[in-house]
Amino acid sequence: MRNLQILLFVILMGFSALAQDKKPVIGDRFVLHVSEHHHLESLLAPQKNFILKKNGVVNFKSLHGVPLYVSAVKTKKAYTRLILKRLDGRKFFNAFSSISVNYEQALELREIQQKN
Repeated sequence: MRNLQILLFVILMGFSALAQDKKPVIGDRFVLHVSEHHHLESLLAPQKNFILKKNGVVNFKSLHGVPLYVSAVKTKKAYTRLILKRLDGRKFFNAFSSISVNYEQALELREIQQKN
């Protein structure tokens, strides 16, 4: 009986460890997925007119499948903000070296996916 209780306790602790959310850390890698509407709702980037002012190119299709890494993590009361940079070192929209993403919303909408 005692062994059964210990076994049950170990199994429940294992499931609770799997159920916890893994918080992102600096250096984690992600892949960006752009929907067919070519709009990223979780992206905290400048508006299109500001991208054009910096001689950038507003092309969301070019961001699909881009490998990214986390350069900073900022936790707010309502959400976690990730500062992402490209692995190849190029700029986003040919104008910005990094972009910000609402982590929880991006995972929910499947706009970013963690890369192993």
